[in-house]
Amino acid sequence: RRVTTLQATPSTWRLLIDSGWHGTPGLRALVGGEALTTELAIQLSGRCAEVWNMYGPTETTVWSACGRIENLGRERVSLGRPIANTEIMVLDENRALCPIGVPGEICIGGDGVAIGYLNQPALTDERFVENPFSRDRRTTRLYRTGDRGRWRRDGRLEHLGRLDSQVKVRGYRIELGEIEARLATHPDIAAAVVVAREQNAGDPRLVAYVVPRKSLPDTAAVRDYLRQWLPEYMLPQHYIPLEQIPLLPNGKTDRQKLPAPTDSTRRSMAPTPPRNLAEQAVWEIWRQTLDTDAFGVHDNFFDLGGHSLLAVRMVSRIRSELQRACTLPMVFRNPTIAELSIALGDASALSGSAIIPLQAAGNGPPIFCLCGILIYQELADQLAPDFPVYGVFVPQELEYLNFSGQHRRAAPSVAELATEYLKAIRDRQPQGPYRLIGFSFGGVLAFDIAQTLTREGEQVELLAILDSDVPGRGSAGILQELKAQARQIRDAGIRLIAGTESGLDLLASDRDQRYLVTMRAYQAEPYPGQAVCVLSAEGPVHDPGYTWEALIPRLTTHRIEDSHLGILRGTSVVRLGSLLRQHLRRTSLTDIT
Repeated sequence: RRVTTLQATPSTWRLLIDSGWHGTPGLRALVGGEALTTELAIQLSGRCAEVWNMYGPTETTVWSACGRIENLGRERVSLGRPIANTEIMVLDENRALCPIGVPGEICIGGDGVAIGYLNQPALTDERFVENPFSRDRRTTRLYRTGDRGRWRRDGRLEHLGRLDSQVKVRGYRIELGEIEARLATHPDIAAAVVVAREQNAGDPRLVAYVVPRKSLPDTAAVRDYLRQWLPEYMLPQHYIPLEQIPLLPNGKTDRQKLPAPTDSTRRSMAPTPPRNLAEQAVWEIWRQTLDTDAFGVHDNFFDLGGHSLLAVRMVSRIRSELQRACTLPMVFRNPTIAELSIALGDASALSGSAIIPLQAAGNGPPIFCLCGILIYQELADQLAPDFPVYGVFVPQELEYLNFSGQHRRAAPSVAELATEYLKAIRDRQPQGPYRLIGFSFGGVLAFDIAQTLTREGEQVELLAILDSDVPGRGSAGILQELKAQARQIRDAGIRLIAGTESGLDLLASDRDQRYLVTMRAYQAEPYPGQAVCVLSAEGPVHDPGYTWEALIPRLTTHRIEDSHLGILRGTSVVRLGSLLRQHLRRTSLTDIT
């Protein structure tokens, strides 16, 4: 595609390198969101024309400093210098300026500083403070980042970690104290400390050090206990028993004396070794991916510390080294070596429907998210622990992607595709009430499924349409909108959800046309039930008189000021989760009445 500039987190850059990418001439690489290691900076410098390190929290409108990586030596990779209209200071505990080379808290002022936190005045007062060194109206306030840093003699800023217990793991901000507090409520745990340890560069893991009351409880049971309150990305990968937490003379935890995880501490029971050549081959790939051999063929990949990025690396290695067709949904459905090795030899496993639990805690009917899995993960985290959430992706959807460009078949209609989704949903939940969420094209499918269920006398408790265009005779600019949306979805990882090697190079324009033709051909009838529609600021503009309200008279519409994919991320997905919770509560009260 002749890309000239690409911005990504260090985790994503490593994923690209691990996939076999050797570089792109003329590419400018922007790295941010997590700490950039010297090792990764060297790797990128050999593959790109320019490498820039970017720094800044969301509270200062993201980037506040940047610097080009050049002449790497033994020093840490710097954060560079403040960008235009931005002022950065390193202050001590008394908010006095730290001399060059002396560590302190990084504080940011200037045009990018936010007003504060919504409905959190105490936190706003703590983090957004008056600038004692203000010289003009633009820098009257500072944001205290909580990051530790210092100025170097060359005028560049250096990051030295966090002042508090907040860490960043795979792009998620995590308060370690929140995990520790939940662990301490477990009846078999007397005390707990959680840290983020980086066994391998760029792959931090959460490690829980626990003092058991009698003996260490089963780690799988502890994870299930934590899942009642915490999202998946906050669950520790390793649990290490201690007789007591090591303390400093001042009574604080001596984190330097906490032992690193070893193969013996990672192993909760004697593992079952590979029993045949197929299991041995997968076991070896897991060993390389997880960087441990303390597991057996019945251990769960994700309980061993695996996460979505490592799963992608593992899938890539299986394809290249074993020459086996493997997809990401297969890993979610078969998370042990024993299961996965069988699935790799079974062609039907490749084409089976994927219903993946994104958040299994909660009571009542599950929420089914259509046309995707990973893109809904943050929303599922927001709905935890009250509502079980599943991502659904059926193989017929791949017909729209037309990976090979050969033996082209007609893509299924909305009704045909909705029928396949409904079959998969009913396999999981035979009877209502049903809860459906559809993003983009998935919103049209959710609408059709709700129509079918209503005609059959089933109750649809939730129909949520997220930034979807109206099917049929939509707006005059629908083609341009679909193209823009498809590009965003592609860039965000819909290729990984589809899970085929050739899917990494989708022909987006062809897919856009197929989606467009299918939506135009769909004859939508009015829907008698209740529904909620959430539109983004960049969502499609419909013809007057032909909006979702024309098809759903009992529709509640909200707009979130963010991009198409942005409503499923960051602070916007927090608001989205709140809106859906409110809608579910209103629906339940209406049913009771």
